[in-house]
Amino acid sequence: MSFPCAFGQNMEKYDFYDRAAVKTNAFEWLLTIPNAAVEFDVVRTPFRKMSLNLGVKYNWNTYHKSAPAAVFDLFDFRPEFRFYFRTRNLKVSRPWWVMYVGPYASHGTYTFKLSRKGIRGYASGAGISAGYVIPMYEYAKGAIDVELGASVGVQYCTKEVFTHNPEGNYYTKQEEESVGPHVTPFPVLSELKVAFVWRNESIRHQVRIDTG
Repeated sequence: MSFPCAFGQNMEKYDFYDRAAVKTNAFEWLLTIPNAAVEFDVVRTPFRKMSLNLGVKYNWNTYHKSAPAAVFDLFDFRPEFRFYFRTRNLKVSRPWWVMYVGPYASHGTYTFKLSRKGIRGYASGAGISAGYVIPMYEYAKGAIDVELGASVGVQYCTKEVFTHNPEGNYYTKQEEESVGPHVTPFPVLSELKVAFVWRNESIRHQVRIDTG
């Protein structure tokens, strides 16, 4: 299956797999958070690339006969629209690096307890993602790129504070410290990316500078 793209005199056909990419964030794996993402180009020409990126992370609840004293559970789903570009200013970017920027949205749940008190709730957010994609290695069929980026935005969330009772093996909500639905009063760094990306063709060849 192929998709024609035409902008001015630039017309090429790209197969489905030429438009698709799969990736995983190594930084989150270091935090013991399994994650994966897929990306698909919605606009693709030799000089223009726009894509939809869908990512999910899920550190699942493990089964316990009693309430554990330490908990690190997280679920997050985020769609992201990206516009890729190069810059002629070599003080800003290496000539083979490609930059991206675009809006994102996210929704998830969390439960964290690594000390005497824990917090849990849900969080929804929206903001801007930006970063670089750097070619790493090209195979005869396929390539691996490295993605460095971050997402910053506003967040609507709840926060329930609780403590663990070791004798009764249950949690106790701390009403005076818990907060209902609210908007966080400061920008939130919602994601850091050090991701490995598998594509049919390296990003090096996907976005060029139009010198015409």
